Amino acid sequence: MARLLLVKLSAIGDVIHCLPAAHRLKQALPGLELHWLVEPLAAPLLVDNPCVDKVHVFEKKTWLGGLKSGQPATMLKSVAALRAFVSELRSYQFDYAIDAQGLFKSAFLARQSGAKRVFGFKGTREMAEYLLSDKLDIGDYFGVSRHVVDLNLALADFVISTARGAAPPAQASSEQDSHTLVCFPLPSPPPQSEAKVAALFGMTGAPNTATKNIGFFAGTTWDTKIWPSDHWIELGKRLLEEGDLDCRIFLLGGPSDRTTNQYIYKGLASGTGGGGHVADITGETNLIDLVALFAKLDLVIGADTGPLHLACAVGAGSCAEKATRVLALHGSSPWGRNGPYGAPEQVAACHLDLSCQPCFSKKCSLGTIACMKDLPSEKVFQMAMTMLG
Repeated sequence: MARLLLVKLSAIGDVIHCLPAAHRLKQALPGLELHWLVEPLAAPLLVDNPCVDKVHVFEKKTWLGGLKSGQPATMLKSVAALRAFVSELRSYQFDYAIDAQGLFKSAFLARQSGAKRVFGFKGTREMAEYLLSDKLDIGDYFGVSRHVVDLNLALADFVISTARGAAPPAQASSEQDSHTLVCFPLPSPPPQSEAKVAALFGMTGAPNTATKNIGFFAGTTWDTKIWPSDHWIELGKRLLEEGDLDCRIFLLGGPSDRTTNQYIYKGLASGTGGGGHVADITGETNLIDLVALFAKLDLVIGADTGPLHLACAVGAGSCAEKATRVLALHGSSPWGRNGPYGAPEQVAACHLDLSCQPCFSKKCSLGTIACMKDLPSEKVFQMAMTMLG
């Protein structure tokens, strides 16, 4: 039985985009024992995941904080913890390791695992490829037209060919995978998550059978991914006041999004008569709760964030009670490479076509962030209505 370590540390969206590769590896290599090395934030998506046999959590912030503390005892403790962690990885005697992150830290950890062969992409950052034994040439790794899910699947196929003793291709095909044939394995939400979601739904009263449940994800960490709060209010009012649509809007996000979502909630609850159809549940859901929640939503609208990609993964699965659809709002990030992944009737990316897009930068070099500020709420509304049918 072969044993493989998949290194995809962060962020949430990146981990989700690597799930189809894990599924393909498990399907193509019967008996494969698949381990995953990940940082704490995304770990819940891998625990009890049907395609992951063991999760190794890399406590980067804790250990790095100890090393930077300047206190000898704390520094020594972090060094000892890191050595013990690497020693544990090596004890599994991995046949293969995959660096799917394309950074020095991920390639270094893959190499330190002691795996006989270390796979990854050619042409990534920080000279990570020089730590690999087997490199897949996919052309321009940072090209904006080929989705990162397809890149990860190509890397999985590269490993599968090697494990089967077949000659792997010198260069990966530029063809995209059919988005309808890709599986995103996810853990099943426990009863407590299902109960929590049912209680959150009860905040807006009992809907009729025709009610459309819509989730808003307004928060993000990049300035160039933020759609103005007033645009969210305009969009929400249009949806709530649309005569042919009976909808409930759920404002979603983490604790850091509370201020933004409170502003949006107040804007929607005043003057529209829609206060009873809007629920601010910011900070009330963890990742696994979101899996249960997304299975009940008709449409999720948001920026290019991890939770939005999780909604795509849920919509692609068989657990969804409804055909969950996802509408992503893109500014600086390339929608062809990092946009919502799924069948055309399930996902869409809404964006302008400015000459500076996509720049893939956290800060706008022009100082305007026009790619998001000038994206009209009417355009988003029309796309949302089309997706809601």
